[in-house]
Amino acid sequence: MAVLIKKTLQWILLCLLIGLCTGVASAFFLISLDRITSFRENHSAIIALLPFCGLFLGWLYHHHGKRTEEGTHLIIEEIHEPKNTLPLRMAPMILLSTVATHLFGGSAGREGTAVQMGASLADQLSKPFRLQGWNRKHLLQAGMSAGFASIFGTPWAGMVFGLEALGKKHTRIHSLASTAMICGLSAFSGDAVVRMLGIRHEIYKITALPALTLVSLFSAVLAGLAFGWVGQGFIVLTHRIFREFQERISNPIWRPALGGFILALLMAALGGSKYAGLSLPLIHDAFEGKSHLLDFAGKLFYTALTLGSGFKGGEVTPLFVVGATLGSALSSLLALPGSLLAGMGFVSVFAGAAKIPITCTLMAIEVFGPAPTLYMAIACGVSATCGRRNLFKSN
Repeated sequence: MAVLIKKTLQWILLCLLIGLCTGVASAFFLISLDRITSFRENHSAIIALLPFCGLFLGWLYHHHGKRTEEGTHLIIEEIHEPKNTLPLRMAPMILLSTVATHLFGGSAGREGTAVQMGASLADQLSKPFRLQGWNRKHLLQAGMSAGFASIFGTPWAGMVFGLEALGKKHTRIHSLASTAMICGLSAFSGDAVVRMLGIRHEIYKITALPALTLVSLFSAVLAGLAFGWVGQGFIVLTHRIFREFQERISNPIWRPALGGFILALLMAALGGSKYAGLSLPLIHDAFEGKSHLLDFAGKLFYTALTLGSGFKGGEVTPLFVVGATLGSALSSLLALPGSLLAGMGFVSVFAGAAKIPITCTLMAIEVFGPAPTLYMAIACGVSATCGRRNLFKSN
């Protein structure tokens, strides 16, 4: 009994430490993103320097990144087959590179940065607490959960993300409850730290819900299929661009430089600066029915080019934008309100790309409230069945 109590108290301490460190890092990151986004929007000419940003990031990761360039894939690999402690440099490098990507106008997200910071900071505790094997796996999962929850303000979704992102075959049923508690405590503490530091997350409202009929349910299924196909399309396009850059440019330093040049040129020629950075205003437009018909395609392409060519950041927030704008566009074709479809797309494109329908359904409840849960669950579930590629495991 004494051993059990000691172990329980140890894990409570670990989870609180993970939540504290990750929450502080995420808060700093969110504040930084807000400020550099305002700066870029007020000085749009800075986008012309995107190729030089790419050159710097290519040099930085080539000479100092080592395995950190693998990002979330490295974390997943270490969870599946624990070998080496994640390098501490992963946290500051992904923070710096993501901030630089956003400052100069790359189209990227933020959750990849938070998850990598959370996992790398958490893994530094494995040596002083002498954690190996499954204990270290749980530590990494807790870091991922804390990062996801703290960056989006969704602790329930963050808790499940640390479990669901790995897939069923990598989860031991008998340890599921204990792992869920570890991920949950880390997620809730990380989110609490961010909120105590005064960070407020974006608010989106679904203004109308339809009567529950066979037509509305069938429309939700059709919407889920569209969201899932688009999520799979994003993965295919990003990987295709990644392979093309690898095959055609032997020096990795020049890959993001070329990608930055193409992005800057496209933004100057086509006026696509609204796709730079997070593009959160496009989400608000989607919920208000003001989206352009092809905004989802523009954001998808710019993000695939940004990440595929070697810039850093995440995919999830861009997928929120893609999904919300696509949902808004589908409102003229399906028997569902535009704001509901925007909300369904917000979570379902991500669900289709990452194969995590439970996480995304919980996120929908935390962001939009419980009223549209049935529609969200249908869209996320259907979307997750589309295709075989997985955002976190495909190469």
